[in-house]
Amino acid sequence: MIHLPNDDTSCGWYDALPDTAVNPPLAGEESADYVVLGAGFAGLAMARRLAELSPYSRILLIDAQRIGQGASGRNSGFVIDLPHKFALEHPDPAHKQKLLSLNRLAIKQLSKLVSKYNIHCQWSAVGKFQGAVGPRGEAYLDHFEHLMKDLGEPYLHVGAEKLSKVLGTRYYSRAIFTPGGYLMQPAALVRGLAQSLPDNVEILENSPIRGISKENGYWRLQGDNGVVKTPDLLLGTSIFTREFGYLKNRLLPVMTFASWTRPLSDEEMQRYGGQLNWGLDPGGSCRHYIADDGRSTNSGSKLL
Repeated sequence: MIHLPNDDTSCGWYDALPDTAVNPPLAGEESADYVVLGAGFAGLAMARRLAELSPYSRILLIDAQRIGQGASGRNSGFVIDLPHKFALEHPDPAHKQKLLSLNRLAIKQLSKLVSKYNIHCQWSAVGKFQGAVGPRGEAYLDHFEHLMKDLGEPYLHVGAEKLSKVLGTRYYSRAIFTPGGYLMQPAALVRGLAQSLPDNVEILENSPIRGISKENGYWRLQGDNGVVKTPDLLLGTSIFTREFGYLKNRLLPVMTFASWTRPLSDEEMQRYGGQLNWGLDPGGSCRHYIADDGRSTNSGSKLL
């Protein structure tokens, strides 16, 4: 049995998007020069690069759901240049610099695409606060500062008073600000990247693939109502890659949860008293985010 994405239907990021026409599902028999399975960030990047390198090839990008409904459209709204804490603790400085340069290259490419195709996803270069609450959080910040010094990266100390004027709350005792982070509306970014693909990429939505096999040098992808054959198959399926027999026991699914408010009213904005358009990471998997429309999120696997 192939386990397929089974996401709930209450993703605020996706539900806030305007309605668009649905791309057709897989039906009947199809053939393509390339097939990319999975239309998240990885699959979109694969399809775009293939189209650039092979502009006369037919490329099919297939997703089991609508574009933006999967994991890429459900992340916490941050694009970060700095590696996560466990990567910052790596003993090899060259390894950390490589991760940092890769992250920044990806951000640069995304920025160009957002600008070139006028993708409305609240793309904003506002940096990121690393916040602390209590002794445990303070110790985390001290360690984070040590890692930043080793990396040679710029950062700023932000005290409680100044931080409260940004966040509108005195809950956090202090923070470290790093300038390289971006905020964005992830489902809007995913959809915009899909809508701006080159013309030789065709998207099939709501097209779950139940199995793949190889016959006479061609991959055969079996859907509910159709079949695709291709000599070259690329998997952008993340944790679902193991469902097709690859990377078994090498992928660890992590489920996190979030709440998302409606835009604040004028009265609520006056009571809030903080700034708009900032992002804060308290040090775990949780993140706060306030967009420029006054809408906020709390995301993570623990309560805030």
